[in-house]
Amino acid sequence: MSETGARPSLDVARQYGVKKVEIHLDNSKGVYMRRVSGRVDVQLSSPVNAKGIRVTCKGEAKVQFSDRSMGIRTQYSKDEQFVNLTPYIYGTGHDQIEVTSGHYDFSLELPDRIPCSFEGLYGRVRYTLQATLQLLDNGCAVCSDVKPFTLASVYDLNNEPKAAEPIEEDHSKTFVGQKEPLKMSLYLPVRGFVPGQTVPLLINFKNESNVRMSKIRIVMKKVVTYRAHERSRRHKEIIVEIELPVTEREEQIKEFFDIPAIPPSRMEYCSIIDLRYSLKVESCVDLTEWYYRMLQKNLKIRAEIFVGTVPLQDYEQAIPYEDESPMGSRKPSSADLRGQNFEASHIYKSSKPGRDDPVSGNTLPDDFNCAPYNPMYRVYRFEKSSDR
Repeated sequence: MSETGARPSLDVARQYGVKKVEIHLDNSKGVYMRRVSGRVDVQLSSPVNAKGIRVTCKGEAKVQFSDRSMGIRTQYSKDEQFVNLTPYIYGTGHDQIEVTSGHYDFSLELPDRIPCSFEGLYGRVRYTLQATLQLLDNGCAVCSDVKPFTLASVYDLNNEPKAAEPIEEDHSKTFVGQKEPLKMSLYLPVRGFVPGQTVPLLINFKNESNVRMSKIRIVMKKVVTYRAHERSRRHKEIIVEIELPVTEREEQIKEFFDIPAIPPSRMEYCSIIDLRYSLKVESCVDLTEWYYRMLQKNLKIRAEIFVGTVPLQDYEQAIPYEDESPMGSRKPSSADLRGQNFEASHIYKSSKPGRDDPVSGNTLPDDFNCAPYNPMYRVYRFEKSSDR
């Protein structure tokens, strides 16, 4: 069994009387910032002589997608490493030491300027831990299962120049054969929000044409760009989708939705994955008028919005949880996560699933040796408006 191999055969564990090697994190949700800590539990039939116990911490970005050209599908992939720590938490790895059953604490400081955890259809940024009981025999070791954890980064909306700007868009179009236009406007007080915060939309709609509109469609999308060797693949996930029926020729619509647990914009410090969010408001032509659907396209308003981890100070004040640690002006650390609410995310449905890679082509190599993982993201609490 090599030192860097996967979990060893049960024969090695039985030979040395190793019943259990497990990692337990001291944060129940497995969320950390600058330092990850926990313990390694070792259960033995009797004490063993070994080189020691080490913990391996890895942080890696992986991208894999395919491109079809001239009937040939080509695979593209790329990796990027951010963390690779292998300290011994008991022993030195060189001298013989007696290991007994017990708990072995560890605390690892993570590098600055590393991206947050992320899981997508064609790529991921994943952080993992694995404990190894390194035995005296060359190459013999007993390893724990690989344990993923969430690296929470800080994306302060107050440092994003455009986040505090309002969205004010006024669009119109004239259909073929029509003299009068269809008009629609969109207003939002700011562009930057955090998970748990409500996005308030004000839509003004005026149809002066004779073309019937069936509905107003509101869509928030996560737009992820994956890069590998001068190639890129863009994938869009539908985070929020709302359809509102149109009954009048002129309406003012107030609509609200909450930002769910999703990763922050930008994916700072990762060069092979980029993440943006877009908002689209669409006035949809009545489907019964098929000839207009062939000749005309819906009126659409698009705008970029920013999802952060720290809300805008001058827009809306979050309600702190009872045991939440105040951060003030200090540099954030894992201790500041106490009392904060974190919720698991997931990969949302594709906006155009027919264009996705086939299942065999979009599966990332599972060299992490662990099950699929859903990172955790902070979700705030705010007072909900009475006019919702």
